[in-house]
Amino acid sequence: MVCATSVWLILVISRVVSVVRPWLGHSPSDSRLLEQAKKTKQPIDIKGLEESAIKEFVQKWDEVKQTIAATTERLHPERDELTEEKNQVTAD
Repeated sequence: MVCATSVWLILVISRVVSVVRPWLGHSPSDSRLLEQAKKTKQPIDIKGLEESAIKEFVQKWDEVKQTIAATTERLHPERDELTEEKNQVTAD
């Protein structure tokens, strides 16, 4: 029998992966800055690109934290229910 905590942890991890997966790779704002630099033949504004990436990362990290918190809060009752069910089965 699979431990209730393991099931809960797998659910949380799968949710986090599904949230983070679209953010892997280049961000849209980075791509726009690079395309603009190519079109205008101007040097890439590394400082602007760096600031943009940091701001975007912080924003997305906050979204991930909120999602994890909400998912964790939602899964706690399910974990408790599974733990109780496990305890009843092992007691019988």
